[in-house]
Amino acid sequence: MVCRPAMLVSGGRIVAANGRLVRLTGYGQRDLTGMRVWGLVAVEGQPPGAGPASRRSLAPGAHDGLLIRKDGGRIGVRFISRLAGSGSGPAGMLVVFDEAAAGGFGGSAAPEAERLLDECLGAAQAGLVVIARNGLVALANRMCCEIMGYQDLEIIGRHWASIFVMRRDRQRAAGHFERLLSGERTPQDFYESTVPTRGGQKRIVAWQGVRVLRDSSGHALGLVSSITDLTEQKEALKASEDRERLYRLVSENATAGVWTFDLATRGVTYMSPSIAEITGYTGEEVTNMTLEQILTPESCTFGLSELERHLAQDRDYGGQSHTWTMELEERRKDGSTVWVEVRTSVMRDAAGRPTGIFGFTRDITERKQAEKTLRESEKRYRTFFENSMDATCILGRNGRILDVNPAALALLGFSREETVGLNFLGTAPKEQRRQFQDQIEKYGFVRNFEVRIRRRDGVELDCVLTFDLRRDDYGNIVGYEGSIRDVTGYKRMQRNLRLYANEVTRAQEDERLRLSREIHDGVLQNLLALGLELEKAIRGVSRKGSSQKAQLQSIRDEVQRLAKEMRAMSHALRPSVLDELGLVAAVQTLLRGLEETRGTRTELQVLGVESRLGGEVELALFRIVQEALSNVKRHSEAISVRVQIEFGAGAVKAVVSDDGRGFEAPRRLSDLASERSLGLAGMEERARMLGGRVSLESRSGAGTTITVEIPHAGSGLPEPAP
Repeated sequence: MVCRPAMLVSGGRIVAANGRLVRLTGYGQRDLTGMRVWGLVAVEGQPPGAGPASRRSLAPGAHDGLLIRKDGGRIGVRFISRLAGSGSGPAGMLVVFDEAAAGGFGGSAAPEAERLLDECLGAAQAGLVVIARNGLVALANRMCCEIMGYQDLEIIGRHWASIFVMRRDRQRAAGHFERLLSGERTPQDFYESTVPTRGGQKRIVAWQGVRVLRDSSGHALGLVSSITDLTEQKEALKASEDRERLYRLVSENATAGVWTFDLATRGVTYMSPSIAEITGYTGEEVTNMTLEQILTPESCTFGLSELERHLAQDRDYGGQSHTWTMELEERRKDGSTVWVEVRTSVMRDAAGRPTGIFGFTRDITERKQAEKTLRESEKRYRTFFENSMDATCILGRNGRILDVNPAALALLGFSREETVGLNFLGTAPKEQRRQFQDQIEKYGFVRNFEVRIRRRDGVELDCVLTFDLRRDDYGNIVGYEGSIRDVTGYKRMQRNLRLYANEVTRAQEDERLRLSREIHDGVLQNLLALGLELEKAIRGVSRKGSSQKAQLQSIRDEVQRLAKEMRAMSHALRPSVLDELGLVAAVQTLLRGLEETRGTRTELQVLGVESRLGGEVELALFRIVQEALSNVKRHSEAISVRVQIEFGAGAVKAVVSDDGRGFEAPRRLSDLASERSLGLAGMEERARMLGGRVSLESRSGAGTTITVEIPHAGSGLPEPAP
């Protein structure tokens, strides 16, 4: 609505004025009506009251000037003049004064003048724009400004093409505008174009009722047109066309067949082209076939019964839309059959009554075959699972039993009902449970994992687990499955064998000790006594002749040699220095003997605080070092040997290394038994009996290193593997 001082000018005279202009100038409505515009307004640079000869036409646009009051006073004003009118009425000029420049005024408007100006501005829903002959916008109503996103004063006075035309089309639009004003072209009732808004958006508008404004002489003053925003309408139309195109595209190209079924004729009325890929029939062939021809007898009976049931449900739903899915077997054109999944819904007429069925058909033959294969596989697996002699178990990720076979039930002593939710590893140590879960989830499996579990009757079993991960379709871990092997009897037998071997070894050592003492205290002493008697005899016959003396000296030397060998034999069987002075002194004796007999350089290094160990530990270490030095003497051809003994807090370690010719070492020392290298295999077995371990490093030409480590009181060495 106009709320500023304004007037309508036609033919150089005022034909209407609003109440604000009346109050501002002091003239009455009758005084202003018919007054020449130059009697009221003086444009800057033109003297007021200028005669007709000097009178100029009031051009559209913004002006600075003077407003002449009735009392002769003058008010400096700024005003905007705009063309107004339509093709069916006289053209005119609308003049609106700037209220701020006029100092402000109030009061009520004259109803008749307000009505006339409001009609000129246009309060209609369509936009209205008036373009002067020079291409400048003379008028733009409220709706036009809303469409373009401008205020009216931002549009008025600017070239219309810079506002209403895209940059790329401005030259062509300006040429068309000139041809309309010159009469070369006749205005059309409807134009459609894309216009840029102030915010940078693009709107589609319709230019309607385009008319050329002319004066009384027929000269073109400009154009007037209404503007209607078609953007939403166009977008809705495009979306509808896109949906129609998409539906047609899906219907004609989708792998699923689209079809309709008429309830009245009980026949297929439409089938998309993709149905040919499923059944081999074209859409035209299928529409001429009955359901009995399309479906196998069982599927036809089932499909019709489902149709009747859902139509009855549809009546119960009160006409609300619902869908259902069926799996049916269809006949193919080549005589084979195909399984399809059919998803259907009810079609209705305008009154909401069911008239037909609309559906999608999808080929699921491969899925049905896969399901059949899976069922057969599950049947075979279940048969193997139930009849297997090995205990088999399926666990959840929390360790609770999900399923077990009869062999596992017999092993654990539980009934099937009692195993439901039972924690299989619940009786195992917490550290074992954690190790089992860490290993299987890190590597995806565990092999020969040792664990101790408790039967229902409380008996503890030593078991070996071989398990794999179970995952869902998304790769998430859901549990574990595998077999359980009871090794309790095997471990008991192994322990018994170790005890037996230990006892045999102890008996051997006791026998060696007995023999050593008998040799030392019996035979050796007798030889020494015989040597003394021979010495006495030699002194007694020294005066009788040198030949008898020489013979006695030879006998004495032989006795001394035998005594030396017997002493060495006694020491080898069981050195007394081991029992009296300990491991280090006994090893020194071995090294001294190696130097004397072979000339090999030897070195002994002791680490830690030397202390006496248990008799079995000292004896085992001595025998292992003795065997290693014996191998050096017999096989290595070494120049030097080094022995290192380290006394630790919980274990003692001995390392024997030489610079001999070496050999290719096997993966396990026990493998040497098959090669009749019993010495090295015996080392390992002697250490294992005491919970220790032996390692061997050797390469051809690079010498050999044997390391033995045996725990004593307080040791933390792990139990050797069975």
